[in-house]
Amino acid sequence: ADLMTLVIHHPRVRIAEKQTFVVRGEADQRLLYPNPRIGIEAEELSDHDLSRTDSTSRVKISQPVIVGPRRRTGNQLKQAEIAGSYFETIRTIHDLLGQVAPIYLRLVLNADELTLLSSLEADMLALLERQKTRSEAGAAAELDTALIRVEYDLLLQERDELLRAQQQLINHLRRLTGFYDLTYDKLDLAYSESDVMGPHSELVEQLLATHPHLIQVRAKRDIVVEKISHEKALNVPDVEVEIAYARNHGSDENLVELGLSMPLNLFDRRQGSLAAYQSQLAANDELIHAVEWDLRADLEDAHSRYVSYKSTLKRLDNQTIPLSKETYRQAFDRFQAGKISVFELINTIQSHHQVVNHRLQIEFQLNQAISSLQLLTASPAVKLYESKGTTGDE
Repeated sequence: ADLMTLVIHHPRVRIAEKQTFVVRGEADQRLLYPNPRIGIEAEELSDHDLSRTDSTSRVKISQPVIVGPRRRTGNQLKQAEIAGSYFETIRTIHDLLGQVAPIYLRLVLNADELTLLSSLEADMLALLERQKTRSEAGAAAELDTALIRVEYDLLLQERDELLRAQQQLINHLRRLTGFYDLTYDKLDLAYSESDVMGPHSELVEQLLATHPHLIQVRAKRDIVVEKISHEKALNVPDVEVEIAYARNHGSDENLVELGLSMPLNLFDRRQGSLAAYQSQLAANDELIHAVEWDLRADLEDAHSRYVSYKSTLKRLDNQTIPLSKETYRQAFDRFQAGKISVFELINTIQSHHQVVNHRLQIEFQLNQAISSLQLLTASPAVKLYESKGTTGDE
């Protein structure tokens, strides 16, 4: 399962999904046709002649008839509100991915640091065993062996710290995804640059077209536009049709009555609601510009970091790392030939360790920039997969 599959099970995502059903239900209720009304009346009238009494009974039914476009505008408003709720869910998932991706990248860095440490441990252990043999044979000072032992122990302590940090990151990832059975062996800790890294102009275009935050605020604007249309439609009054059957018991007459009525919009013409929505529409337009401005700035920053760190990493791989590896190898050869001391060898090992670790930090910064660009352009983020006892390579 990839991170998207894990994140969508988070309670915040489920809450956002349920809110979509709330919006749909409220909109459906608003679109229901008005119910008819039925009434029964009975009256008794007496004239001055107390010996005569006329009584009348009436049964009537009335039905409001929608003559304006409010059902059409109401349905358009419903669709806009459902779309807005859907995009709210997408933004929730996007925000969670934005929190999960940095943790994943730190796990990638942690795994690389452990791999580097394993290599150094192997070299240091081989050197320690060789020094022990030489020391037992009287060909090496015990102080030199003790110094190598100290360096080896420091590497073991560093490994323990990295493993503790790894567990803390896994625990944090569990809380964010809601998968509390997530274990390290289910992580595919291999991060590679995707095809998203196109030209800068293309990234800007993708950003403006696909970023969930921007789509969400645009959807909110669309809702306000539909509310304005719906308010205008509500200003068209319904016509109430009334049909009644009446019987005058005194004269034994039957009557059928038909009536039409409608309110006169003399005072309430929805002007207050329309003014409020017009102001809200203007505010939404400003919000869209503000969000676009912020996202463009974020993209500029991420792209600048991407270009810078990629250039630095290329220079390290082409120049610094090969030179450090060669110095590292020559130091071991010269030490075995007795041309340099243990102090000089350990200094060379530490220097090489620092150079390679610096490369890992630069690669981590590059991956962070790539992740930021991916999230800004709504591209797939980092991935996880189900496995048994796999820690990276299959």
